[in-house]
Amino acid sequence: DAGFTPAETTIKKGESVTFTNSDTEDHWPASANHPTHDRYPEFDAKRGIPPGESWTVTLTQVGSWAYHDHLNSALRGKIVVSE
Repeated sequence: DAGFTPAETTIKKGESVTFTNSDTEDHWPASANHPTHDRYPEFDAKRGIPPGESWTVTLTQVGSWAYHDHLNSALRGKIVVSE
């Protein structure tokens, strides 16, 4: 309920990030911009992730990718993908 932890992380191209919901409500990780998720459309869970469940995304595009919780857009983070 306090947001993504860590709020920023760096990975290499082709690596995966797993979002695990440790809250009591659904959360929906998705790339910016809210609500369209158009900067990185594949980076979108496309649904709320229930408490106790996870969703994994593999990032194949180098760059700095802002993301948010589609159900609570004030919750934000960033993933930096390097070569």
